[in-house]
Amino acid sequence: MNAKDLIRAQYKQMRDAMPETERLERSRRLCRLLFASQAYIETTEVFTFIGFGSEVATCLIIERALQDGKRVAVPVTKANGQMDFIGITDLRDLRPSRFGVLEPMGGVVVRPDARCLMLLPGLAFGRDGYRVGYGKGFYDRYLSHTAIEQTVGLCFAAQITDAVPHDTFDIAAKQILTEEGWVEMYDRA
Repeated sequence: MNAKDLIRAQYKQMRDAMPETERLERSRRLCRLLFASQAYIETTEVFTFIGFGSEVATCLIIERALQDGKRVAVPVTKANGQMDFIGITDLRDLRPSRFGVLEPMGGVVVRPDARCLMLLPGLAFGRDGYRVGYGKGFYDRYLSHTAIEQTVGLCFAAQITDAVPHDTFDIAAKQILTEEGWVEMYDRA
């Protein structure tokens, strides 16, 4: 097992051990901080993952962003390893994918604009913005072909560590938000 696989197992087990009621309350606290941020207030588009299992409950973000009149787009993964974002107008438009994650079962591919806010999942985040995800590379491939300025990793405070191993093709989040606040990040230079 390589270093990333060990981190995946360790942090997923830790996150899965959190009681569901606590996970939901922590998600609500994180959401309140996000909604008060300039990044959220100023954006017209929110590109977000759909929280799965013990991840941050992003359905709360999706519902609020739709109420606030923002365009919301969620990922659809393709068998070739690529990912697109599809615009949605309601959570009821989602169905389980081949991975069990909710995805839209149709719709229009949305391209992010310059003021888009991209929310990133992860099992562990380093204070330099690098993350260890599930190992499929969908987000790194997507971000390598876009110029999104606002990328925010969402996770619980227990998922933050000083650093995680990363490869040259990995793309770091520009900011990280937990239920305890915005993470002070180290300079990647």
